[in-house]
Amino acid sequence: MVLLQIGGFMDKVRNAIAILYRDGQKYIALATRDGQLVINLTDSPIKIDGLDQELTIFPSGHIAFLSNDKNVIGLPSSRSNVYFIVKEEVFKLSKRSDLLLPKHIIVIDITKWGVKLHFKRKIYTKSKPQPKGR
Repeated sequence: MVLLQIGGFMDKVRNAIAILYRDGQKYIALATRDGQLVINLTDSPIKIDGLDQELTIFPSGHIAFLSNDKNVIGLPSSRSNVYFIVKEEVFKLSKRSDLLLPKHIIVIDITKWGVKLHFKRKIYTKSKPQPKGR
């Protein structure tokens, strides 16, 4: 299975493909130069336009989806520096900070040393309640 396709020089990118074992399952991931893993949990390839190159992240072999009663199925447990690309209905229903839509990903740079991405989505964090002023 090929996870990453970058124009004609896919074989020149070092360490772009990683395997993550989570919750007893094997996931194929895109590993970035920054040590992040990006896993496509949709059923189709995700094409992301960069400044002068296009990046395609192929499905990982696992799909996150909604059940008939609107429960999210197929999301692995969270882990630091691991992000999951999901479909919009899964993203909207889950408030997890590690979920991304394709429109949240920007390709900064692709070189033989790896891929650098930026996530333009504001990361969801639980904030502490602010004291009420008088």
